[in-house]
Amino acid sequence: MEIRYTVMDNQFDFRINMIRYAKEHSISEAARVFGRTRKTVRKWCNRYNGEGLTGLNDRSRRPHHSPNKTPQKDIDNIIKKKKRMKHIGAERMHNEFGIDQSPRTIQKYWREAGLGRKRKSKRQEQRDLRAWKKANFKPLRSWVVDTKDCNDVPYYVERIYNGGFPRYLYQARDVRTNTLFSAYAYEQTNVNSAMFINRLFDHLMSLGVPLNEVSVQTDNGSEFPRNGLDLTKPSAFEKAIMDVKATYIRIPPGAKNHQSDVERANGLIEYELLEIERWKTKSELVGLSTAWEYYFNRLRPNSYQQNKTPYQRMKNAGIQSKTAEQACLWTVTILDDPTIKLLNFNLPRGGYHVCKFDEFWWFCSCFP
Repeated sequence: MEIRYTVMDNQFDFRINMIRYAKEHSISEAARVFGRTRKTVRKWCNRYNGEGLTGLNDRSRRPHHSPNKTPQKDIDNIIKKKKRMKHIGAERMHNEFGIDQSPRTIQKYWREAGLGRKRKSKRQEQRDLRAWKKANFKPLRSWVVDTKDCNDVPYYVERIYNGGFPRYLYQARDVRTNTLFSAYAYEQTNVNSAMFINRLFDHLMSLGVPLNEVSVQTDNGSEFPRNGLDLTKPSAFEKAIMDVKATYIRIPPGAKNHQSDVERANGLIEYELLEIERWKTKSELVGLSTAWEYYFNRLRPNSYQQNKTPYQRMKNAGIQSKTAEQACLWTVTILDDPTIKLLNFNLPRGGYHVCKFDEFWWFCSCFP
């Protein structure tokens, strides 16, 4: 069995796969394949059986009582000296001013008192994050998938209950380039999730992306993986990923920051489309959504990404212009509505198959 992790060591996902393998084969076989002792495999199986997914998170190893803890008077002395001599470093304070605690411990108490070094600015953190993604992710290979319940969006909620419009929005976003693909659905089911991921795979195949290099990351919602005690039977969504030999990654329960890219896209489509547009038919809904998504991927500058569009980021990552343009031509549809699937919203094309900016707004004006 081949276990592939591209960047980060996701212990939660590793333990899920190890438990699934143990249930399907044996604890001894799982210990051999995953490089762990039988005692370790049995421990995680027991935690999963007793506590579910939350039992697979790491537990704190901090002791309940620490006899070597620094006395409070020493902590107060460390803070007092730092306030008086702000230019003194922790190592010099330890060596020259009679502080018994180590420099690392001194720095810890300074940070807790708000006397540590100034943190990086938000802009610097963004630059560091962009550099890390650039170094560790290939374009159009790592996708974060999530669903949005549109039941809380003003005006659109009226369309759901009185117009029979789809309630859920499926979204996939590429980690490296921030390219976004969406689809609507009436129900938040595993079957619809499988249909959405298959549409994504078909689109990537048309772009020449090897699917065995693609990874898909989701949370633990019931519309994606199987969460019962029997992990040997994959869900329809998991099976769709396994069939093309792509990699599936599950985030730990409650780790919302792992899905930050696609969560940010959920907010953008709500504020820039669902709360603004007024539509009478479902064809208008998918038509305007297709137009907005093309605008987002091809034309809309992203201030978080140095005012570059996903199209520009794809080109900067080494993707040819023609392929990047083709990647932006994604048709938003309603997954569980066969009548909408027959519609084809092809954008008007200019020279070199690029939709001109004025033609884009002409296309949007067709849906008043």
